[in-house]
Amino acid sequence: MKDKTMLTDYQTILIVDDEPAARRKLESMLTKTCRYEQLIQACDGDDAVEKIRQYRPELVFMDIQMPGMNGLQAALLTREENYQLIMVTAFDNYAMDAFDTHAVDYLLKPVTLARLSQSLEKVAALHQRIPEAQLQLLADKIYGQQEEQQLAVRKGEATVIINASEVCYLEALSGYCRIVLTLKGQKNHNTDSVLSDAPLEFMHQQLDQEQFLRVHRKYAVNSEQIFAYYSVMRRMYLKIRDFPDVAIPVSRRNAPMIKGRWQTV
Repeated sequence: MKDKTMLTDYQTILIVDDEPAARRKLESMLTKTCRYEQLIQACDGDDAVEKIRQYRPELVFMDIQMPGMNGLQAALLTREENYQLIMVTAFDNYAMDAFDTHAVDYLLKPVTLARLSQSLEKVAALHQRIPEAQLQLLADKIYGQQEEQQLAVRKGEATVIINASEVCYLEALSGYCRIVLTLKGQKNHNTDSVLSDAPLEFMHQQLDQEQFLRVHRKYAVNSEQIFAYYSVMRRMYLKIRDFPDVAIPVSRRNAPMIKGRWQTV
């Protein structure tokens, strides 16, 4: 008798993601949620286009944010092919309205088995491919609104992509850099911080210098997280919105800059 958890039979499924660990995880979950004859993988948008045209998969899991050609561009380039599409994304919920508005489903990273099952049920019920116009509207929705910088940080075999708005502050630690996440970032990445083997100077250069202020030789702070400053024994410290108990020291050289932009408490 067919397992109740096996939702749909597929001839060929394609997983597109630039992170090998993410591809392996999704493949493992698919073995528990559907049946298929062949599962293939692609590591970027160009590879995805080539394999979609070569193997003609019925179902494609497409990561949105990839180096080079992104997932939406790859989907638009293969619009002549007849496959069902599930987007995989680490974007915040602000973009999810676009998915809900159009007949394309999405999986928000980190993907869970329960959410994958729901997505397969939804896509199986559609019995249709995603119209080009809907993909274009989705691309306009996401890339028309999101131009913020990102940090790519190696974590084991994977690379963690962190939006600038998810970074609270950077801290130098003996040649390394600790990236402390905002409350939103902690929720999205399921961790309070990420350690990079690159020094603070390098990581700070990857960010907008107007938004991330180097307030001390050991700290660079997201200015959106600063709401006040105070002094103790003639030393200045910053108060952080998401973490009121954290005290970020400010060097004497940078004190005038802080005084000119924020109030004291």
